[in-house]
Amino acid sequence: MYMHRGSLQRHSKFECGVTPKFGCGFCGRRFSQRSNLSRHVVDIHRNALEEFINKRSESRNEGDLILKVSNHNVM
Repeated sequence: MYMHRGSLQRHSKFECGVTPKFGCGFCGRRFSQRSNLSRHVVDIHRNALEEFINKRSESRNEGDLILKVSNHNVM
């Protein structure tokens, strides 16, 4: 049950029977909304995310960024 017609329409169009399009680059779990993916990454993969950010920052400073996270949409 939805309080607003627009919420039901969004659900029907983007979530109901549709393969979620936002994938987690750490574990592969998929989400129908980017905000849910972001919350998942912060809640579940906080340490891995911090490590990724630190490595990326270090690599940029050294000029040899090799680390890539598959499946666009890390956050």
